[in-house]
Amino acid sequence: NRFEQARMKGATLITVCVLAITSCLVSAVGNGNCYMTAGGQFQLCHVAGDEGMYFQTPTLRVAYNTQIVKMPDNMTYYTVFHSESMDGFERGVERAGDSIRVGVEGGGFNYLMPDSNYVIWGSTTDTLSLLYYGTDSVSGGGNPMLVSGRTWAGDDYYYLFFLCVYGGSDPNWRHYLTQARTLDFVNYDIFSMDPNGNPTWEPFTQASVYWQQRPLNIQDVDGNGITGMFSDASDATQGLIGSINVVNDVYYYFYCDWDPTKSFMNLYVRTAGDVSQGWKSWSAPQVVNNAPFPVGTVVRAAQAKDMDRWVVLYNCVAPGASWGDLCMQYTENLNVIGPGGISDIQFFDDNQGGHSSYFMGLASVACPPTNPIRAQHYFMTDIYGNLQSPNEEPETTRGGIVTWTDYSCTGNVYGAPVYRAGWQIAYA
Repeated sequence: NRFEQARMKGATLITVCVLAITSCLVSAVGNGNCYMTAGGQFQLCHVAGDEGMYFQTPTLRVAYNTQIVKMPDNMTYYTVFHSESMDGFERGVERAGDSIRVGVEGGGFNYLMPDSNYVIWGSTTDTLSLLYYGTDSVSGGGNPMLVSGRTWAGDDYYYLFFLCVYGGSDPNWRHYLTQARTLDFVNYDIFSMDPNGNPTWEPFTQASVYWQQRPLNIQDVDGNGITGMFSDASDATQGLIGSINVVNDVYYYFYCDWDPTKSFMNLYVRTAGDVSQGWKSWSAPQVVNNAPFPVGTVVRAAQAKDMDRWVVLYNCVAPGASWGDLCMQYTENLNVIGPGGISDIQFFDDNQGGHSSYFMGLASVACPPTNPIRAQHYFMTDIYGNLQSPNEEPETTRGGIVTWTDYSCTGNVYGAPVYRAGWQIAYA
C-alpha cells in the first residue's frame, strides 16, 4: 500500500479547550493548550477532553483527509475522505491504490463516521488513465477537496477536486489535480475528454466506457497543467494537498509544494472566479509564506466561522516534543498576502524541525504508549469550504471541528483510526 510517509511525516492530531473563562493556563503537551492568536487579539483554547474517535477504521479499510461538510439545512452532514483501493477491498487484500468515499448523516451530527460508498475509484486495466493503479502503479484518486459551485449565479453542483498519482515507475510519480462534480452526492461526472479531443463532463460509473473514466489534468489560465512541482518515488511524492474554499465570491486553492530548487516547501495559493468549466479557471500560483516550510508540511486554510479572518491548520511538533501535533492560527483579517494576513503568520519556530508554539496539545493516541503518528488533517466546513461547527454546538465561542488520522498502531494506512476535536476562542 502507499503509506505516503514523506507527506504524512510530522502530521498531527488535534484537540480543544472548552473555555470556562477567558484565561486558560497552558498545559502539558498531549493535554491541551491555550495561546494567543490573531496578532494577540484573542485566545485559542483546546482541552484534551474535547476529542473523540470519529471512525474506528476496519482492518482492510483506509480513511484520512477527512472533510466533514455541513449542509445549509443544518441537519445533514456529508463526510468526504481518502480511502482504500476499491479493487483491493473487494478482493479482501491490502494493495496499492486509492479511492474516494462519501457518507451522509441526516438528522444532526452524532460525531461518528456515517456509512459510505465509493464515488471515485481507479482502473486496473487502463494504463493511460491518471486513475490507473495496476500492479505497478499507485493511483486511483485521493486527497479530496469539496466545494460548492456558484450558488449565487445558479450553479447547483458541488465540485470534488482530487489528486491522481501517475508516472509509471520510480522516480517519475507526480501529483495531478483533477475534478468531478455532483448534484446529489450519489451520481458523479468527471472532467474528461471525448474521443474528438474536446474537454467535457462525463458520467463516472462502472458502466462508463474507458474514455469517460479518464480524468483530465486541470490546466490553469496559462494552459499549464496543475501538477506537483517535482516527480519522485511513489512513496515520496509531494504537492497539491490542501483545501479549496470561497470567500467573497472568489475561489481559493491553498496547498504546499516544493520550492523551485527542491530545497524546502512553500505554501501556494491560486484563485478562480468560476470552477464550473473544469478548464483554465485557476490563476498561476503565488507563494504565501514568508519563511521555508519543512518537507511534508500540509496546510489547510479556510475562513473562520462568523469572522472575517483566515484560519490555518497545519502539522507541527510542539517545542521540546518529538511527536507530531496540529497547529492552528487565526489571521487579523482576510488578507492572504499583506499586513495581518496569512503571509504575516510565523508558522514555525525553526525552519527544519517543524516546531511551533501554536500547537494544540492533542491527547488521543491510537496505540499508547506508542507516540502518535498524526496525519492528513482537515476541517468541518460549510458548502463553501469555510469553517463550521455542528448545530449541536451553538456556543458563539466555538471555533469548529478538525479531523486527523493516527497511524501509530501499524505504521501504515490500513485500519488507522480517524479522530475529531474542537476548540474555543475568547477575546483578550
